[in-house]
Amino acid sequence: LGCPVEACLLDPLRAATDPRFQGAAGTVFFDPLLADAMRAGSVPRSSVDRYSVVVMAGIAAEAELHGQAEGGRADEQAL
Repeated sequence: LGCPVEACLLDPLRAATDPRFQGAAGTVFFDPLLADAMRAGSVPRSSVDRYSVVVMAGIAAEAELHGQAEGGRADEQAL
């Protein structure tokens, strides 16, 4: 999908000590083109679509593994 990953932590304790995370485990993406588009105030629909797929896949994986997805709402709001 072309979403470059900068970091991925599954341990909430490690994530709490990493400034790239907001106290929760998860994934940090490094996408200079998306950052530039956000600063310009015009994010292409294709970028929103790509990251939407990633968010939905994460929610599905968490639900499959744990029987529920707790982080999905925060991921959707971040998107």
